[in-house]
Amino acid sequence: RPIHVIPLGVDLTVFTPGSPRTELIDRTIFLSVFEWSRRKGWDVLLTAYRAAFQPRDPVVLVLKIDHRADGNPLRELAAILDEHAPPVAVLYNQTLTAARMAELYRSVDCFVLPSRGEGWGMPALEAMACGTPVIATDWSGLTEFLDETCGYPLPIRGLTPTGMASGPYAGAQWAEPDSDALVELLRRVHQRREEARALGAQAARRAQNWTWTRSAQTICDRLRAIGV
Repeated sequence: RPIHVIPLGVDLTVFTPGSPRTELIDRTIFLSVFEWSRRKGWDVLLTAYRAAFQPRDPVVLVLKIDHRADGNPLRELAAILDEHAPPVAVLYNQTLTAARMAELYRSVDCFVLPSRGEGWGMPALEAMACGTPVIATDWSGLTEFLDETCGYPLPIRGLTPTGMASGPYAGAQWAEPDSDALVELLRRVHQRREEARALGAQAARRAQNWTWTRSAQTICDRLRAIGV
């Protein structure tokens, strides 16, 4: 103490808005990008998505999942997503270049991350830079760049213990995203596509403030302040 916060940034030469999508325009496409862990709130996302839509609704949820540890996330997904669930597509352990990630962000209608806590939330900022509206938890690092003027902050029900006995989150608390509010936000994006596109344009403008140059300058300023 005191704590000095160093923000991350986004490469605005790669993560930029693109042309309107010409494929699957009859569907609302949601995207979530995360490493498989309870902290990322995938359980909240899938539960809310199932509650928000019916199997025949013109929607699809794309999950880009990275998982290099023990266990089988696909089995856990299948336990929630039966034949009564709306469509879900999974990109599992697919390493994409930054340019391909930008294409992925631009190909969807909304990015969703009901995380229980983020140090920063890089995928959300990258999606914003691409002009994609974002639904993300209104807590932790995400609040630095996401608010109601440029996206859909997801309220929380409060803080809860992580339940972990070891590791970096042992004995700590994190947020519990409001799953009912997420249901409403998912439906809102689906029903108000023009509003979502307008917020996406605002998101791209907001992302202009968070460059790697700004991050580097913050580091240099701090080093000068401590006499390095």
